[in-house]
Amino acid sequence: LPLAAGGFVIAVLVPVAAFFLLNADLGYATVGAFAIMMLVTLLTTVVVVFRWFAESREAQIRERVASERVRDFAHSASHWFWEIDRGLRFSYLETETMEEGAIDPRAYLGLTYRETQPEQVTEPQWAAFDAALAARAPIVDFRYARTFPNGTLRWLSVDGRPYFAEDGTFLGYRGTGRDI
Repeated sequence: LPLAAGGFVIAVLVPVAAFFLLNADLGYATVGAFAIMMLVTLLTTVVVVFRWFAESREAQIRERVASERVRDFAHSASHWFWEIDRGLRFSYLETETMEEGAIDPRAYLGLTYRETQPEQVTEPQWAAFDAALAARAPIVDFRYARTFPNGTLRWLSVDGRPYFAEDGTFLGYRGTGRDI
């Protein structure tokens, strides 16, 4: 919008100003009226540009608040976030809310869930998990145990949803994990 307002000033007012300046014999009243018209147009342009910037800033603030709200809800409801790519390998693992030193997320990147070697998962549980992945269905409360570097055995649960490109191409899963 600021470019459009500036373009209006350049495209309309500059040729009109040139006309008046080249025809100086029109008299002071006409030149004075033109000067007032230029001033009003310039002030209108400034107001339009200022409103555009103010509305843009308000939209940015609303977007930031909404993003923070979603992040706060997610952090309150879970302990970490994960993402697996279309090859079903970890591409993102955020463990910021886990206790210090629980796991090193870099150790899991590029691995499938099975390759991360979760403990105490039965074959029927794996079959249901694999079937959900193959069907691109949500993962709901997949439970397993893991021994953490400090030696403690903890039970975990993950939930996830498939996500797709605009054209429907499967891109992977995104989800959350929590201690249970």
